[in-house]
Amino acid sequence: MRETTHQPETEELAGVREQVRDALRAMHVDPEGETGSAVVIIADELAVNAVTHARTPFGIVVEPRRDDTGRDVVHIGVTDEAWSVRGPETVTDGRPRMGLQMVRGLSVRWGIETHDRGKTVWAEVRR
Repeated sequence: MRETTHQPETEELAGVREQVRDALRAMHVDPEGETGSAVVIIADELAVNAVTHARTPFGIVVEPRRDDTGRDVVHIGVTDEAWSVRGPETVTDGRPRMGLQMVRGLSVRWGIETHDRGKTVWAEVRR
């Protein structure tokens, strides 16, 4: 799936999930299977974070890649225009944020990269 751009509105999220499912089908990955479900959940969480915290237009990409060990993975990346970075243990209103902990648990690796456009939060799920 080439990067698609979305507005920071919750109404965009259903369309994001459907695009991710379509991208998985194009990669011959069952969106309802273990890998596909993990990818959809991660993509949704990262998109929700972009809408909720960055509040800027955001792009999402889902594509097949090979990791550093040569294994096939599905790469999910969400890019927004905010440079602020919250880690998985960030506490808001006295409650821990669980979303990035979930991303960490479902992926084989994940990260946050800052760049001139803002930041990209990405994750990889083994196929």
